[in-house]
Amino acid sequence: MDANAWTTMIGVSVAWTGDAIRLEVIHDDPLVPTRCDAEPGDVDGRGLAVLECLGRWGAERRPAGRVVWAEIPIPLNSRWSEA
Repeated sequence: MDANAWTTMIGVSVAWTGDAIRLEVIHDDPLVPTRCDAEPGDVDGRGLAVLECLGRWGAERRPAGRVVWAEIPIPLNSRWSEA
């Protein structure tokens, strides 16, 4: 496991915005992630690329660390929007 993955605080929130699901992960590490192009044999490095395929994502520095967010649109005619 990457030494940078260890943390003392993490928070997760999930919200429905009316047309998308918004996910936020709050982390006490101030380093903002960047998308990388994983090679076929790599065991990591695909998460942000997957989020780009599903919707959009971003990251912001905060006084106590960072927040990484993703918004995944849910079509109005999907069974998830009827729940």
